[in-house]
Amino acid sequence: MQGNGVQIVKKDFVKTVKNFIDLPKIISIIDFQRIKDVVVSQECKQHGKHYDLYCTTHDTVLCIACVDHHKSCSQVIPLIEASAHAKQFAALADLEDTINWALEDTKTNIKAMKLSAEAFDTQEENIKKYKKEMREKLNQRLHDMEQKLTVDLSTKSECCKTAYANIIKQLILADNKLAKLKKDTESLKQIASDE
Repeated sequence: MQGNGVQIVKKDFVKTVKNFIDLPKIISIIDFQRIKDVVVSQECKQHGKHYDLYCTTHDTVLCIACVDHHKSCSQVIPLIEASAHAKQFAALADLEDTINWALEDTKTNIKAMKLSAEAFDTQEENIKKYKKEMREKLNQRLHDMEQKLTVDLSTKSECCKTAYANIIKQLILADNKLAKLKKDTESLKQIASDE
């Protein structure tokens, strides 16, 4: 079961890598202009024969006549085989470049995500701080309003108490005057009934 999973992962990896390798390679105009006029000769200048072999020791192409000079070399192989190795090497180099690019891109993304997470944490802390400051400002504002209302209530209450006290004094004075007037009226009534 695990073997199948490994095979699936390998197939998916190979498919992904092939997609990267199959992408068209873009080169700059300057690089293209440098290589567009390069002439590659397929014949040996010395012998005038077609290149058929490759010397890995000297990293050079050979015609059949050049082989005599390379008898002591450890590996002289057909040019087709060398080009196949070169293509494989180039494909592996491209794959390595693609993997390195993907790794670099992944590292960049991880770094960006970490920075975003840190920014998110900072924003969260800033929001908590702002909320706390607003709560303190609101509490202070409510406290100030309460103090003002308490002072205002006390002032108005004192004014009302003073006004009530004055009215009560006036009513007591009026009551006293009315009581005296009643007494005086009763006295007059008594005097008038005695006569």
